[in-house]
This record gives sequence, C-alpha cells and structure tokens, in this order.
Amino acid sequence: MNVLLEDIRSQNRAVIEAVGSMRTEFLQLFEDRFNRVEERLNLLEDAVRENSRDIRKNSEDIRKNSEDIRKNSEDIRKNSEDIARLFGEVAGLKAAVAELRGEVRQLRHDFDQRDERARIDALEQRVQRLETQLRTP
Repeated sequence: MNVLLEDIRSQNRAVIEAVGSMRTEFLQLFEDRFNRVEERLNLLEDAVRENSRDIRKNSEDIRKNSEDIRKNSEDIRKNSEDIARLFGEVAGLKAAVAELRGEVRQLRHDFDQRDERARIDALEQRVQRLETQLRTP
C-alpha cells in the first residue's frame, strides 16, 4: 500500500507540476495579451482625447463662423438696402443730368442767338449810318 500511496503521491506531484507549469504559461499568455490590449487601449484613449480636443475646437470654430455668418448676413442685407437706395439716387441723378443737358442746350442756343443779335444790332447800326449818309446831299 505504501508503494501505491507513493505512486499516487508521485503522480499528484507530476500533475501539480504540470498544472503549475500550465498556470505559468497561461499567466504569461494572459499577461502578454493584456499588455497588448492595454497598449491598444492607451492608443485609443489618446486618440479619443485628441479627437475630443479637436471636436471642442471645431465647436468653437463653428460657433464663431455662425456669428460671422450672422454678421455677414446683416451686412449683406444692409448693403442690399444701400444698393437699392443708390440705384434710386442714380436714377434721380440721371434725370437731373438729362434736365441739365437740356438747359445747357438751351443756354447754348440762347448764347448763339445773343451773339447773332449783337451782330445783327451792329449791322443795323451800320445800315442806319449808311442810310443817313445816303440821305444827306
């Protein structure tokens, strides 16, 4: 019986050594895999942090762009109103220019007539002098 007990103990030691060796191998395998998973997780966490910073910055930029767009829209509306007003002013100025052109034409005509009247008056005076001279014997 001692031999059998010794044989069982020997087998138990062999099983315990085998289990211990497998445990060590499994622990090493799990540690290697956990280390790789942990490295990947660290990279992912870094990427998430960087993306979060980028998203916050983009959100700030979007808010600023939205404010700029609102301001630009207001400026465009004001410019459109100013353009419409200026078109009205231009139309009024065109009418005023047309009226002034007519007045300038009339003034030129009047001036030309005045010049001719002065010449005609001078000629009439010469004719009267000549007639006076001819009447006098």
